[in-house]
Amino acid sequence: MTQSPPPPLPPNAIDYGYGSAPRRTNGAAVASLVLGIVGCVPLLTGLLAILFGFIGIRKSRDPYLGGKGLAVAGLILGIVSVLGWSVFGLVLGYGYTESKPAGIVARQFLQDVTAGNINAALTNSTGISAAQLQTQNTQLAAFGTLQSVSLSSFNISTLNGQTTMTVSGTAALSNGPRTCTFTLIKIGGVYKVNSYSVQ
Repeated sequence: MTQSPPPPLPPNAIDYGYGSAPRRTNGAAVASLVLGIVGCVPLLTGLLAILFGFIGIRKSRDPYLGGKGLAVAGLILGIVSVLGWSVFGLVLGYGYTESKPAGIVARQFLQDVTAGNINAALTNSTGISAAQLQTQNTQLAAFGTLQSVSLSSFNISTLNGQTTMTVSGTAALSNGPRTCTFTLIKIGGVYKVNSYSVQ
C-alpha cells in the first residue's frame, strides 16, 4: 500500500512556516554600499561605509533581515576608498612639502639671472653655463624688471633615485606678467635649476 503525498496548498493560502516570513531590508547594509560606491568626499564617505558595513553585517545575523552581501561589498569599497584617499593625500603632501624648497631656489635663481648676478645663479643651477645665463639675462631684460615670482603648480617624479621637480607659475615683470616654468634636480639633498623658461 502506497501513501499519497499531502495535497498542495490552495493558491491563496498562506504558509505560516518559519522560513516563509518576508525578509526586511537592511538599511545599514544599503547605506554602506551606497557610501562605498560614492566615496567622493575624502575619507568621510569611506569611513561611514566601513561603519555601516560592520553594522549591516551584525544586523544580517537576524534571519528576518537580509543584506549581508551588500554590507560586505560596502565594507570592502569603504576600505578601498579610505586607503586610496590616504595614499593620494600622502603623495600630494609629499609633493607639496618638496615643492617649497624647490620654489625658493627657482625664485632666487630667476632674481639672480634678471639682475645679472650670473655667479649666484650658477650656484643654484646645474647643466647651465655662464654664457647661457648671460644670454638669457639679455633676453629677459626686454621683459623689464622682475618684481615677484608666484609659483602655483608642481610635478615631482623620481626615476633611478633621481628626484626631478617641475614648478610653474607667473613672473611679474615691469612690462607685464610672464609664464615661467622651472625644472629642478635634487642633488645632495638640494634642488638646482636644470632648465627654465619665461614666456
